[in-house]
Amino acid sequence: MKPPRAVVRLPRVVRLRRRPLAAACTFLAVLAALLALAPHQPDAVMVVVTGRALPAGTVLTAADVGARSIPAEAVPQGAMLQADQAVGATLAAPLTAGSILTDASVAAGERLARPGFVVVALPLPSSAIAALVKPGAVLDLLGTDGGTLAAEVRVLSAPDSDSGLGASSRAALIEVEPQVASKLAQLSSVDAVTIAVR
Repeated sequence: MKPPRAVVRLPRVVRLRRRPLAAACTFLAVLAALLALAPHQPDAVMVVVTGRALPAGTVLTAADVGARSIPAEAVPQGAMLQADQAVGATLAAPLTAGSILTDASVAAGERLARPGFVVVALPLPSSAIAALVKPGAVLDLLGTDGGTLAAEVRVLSAPDSDSGLGASSRAALIEVEPQVASKLAQLSSVDAVTIAVR
């Protein structure tokens, strides 16, 4: 006669919750498989971006810039990675909010103007005109004979901006071709130029 088979009885709590425990184990197994199969997340890099839309000629302050994380492969060449690289630099062109700042975005000293251009101070004839001439504005400069001295002139800095020459000087920094700069230097007075703001 065979001896009676030993019966192992699970605790009552385990027996009552076998299905929920099995479901939980299945869920964990599926989750582990999904994590193992998930694509590798690309390395992220923090880059310096503009905090708002800024015109050309803006001298950047800490309030003008921020940081954003982007995939390493999307970082443009020459991108600024630290805010102190941008603070104090001058924008070479207008930028929209959230633009990544690079070495090409800013200019200093002789690089303030684009290649083939120079920067000159344009005296403004009145406070009314000075109020209209803002960084990033586009001007047409007309001579006394009605001819165009220069068209689509880019304003880099204006008297009423922090990056300007001061309200008392009432002059704007503009970017022109060298031959236009020579013509402006030869004019006898401020009134010899008519400024048309676009």
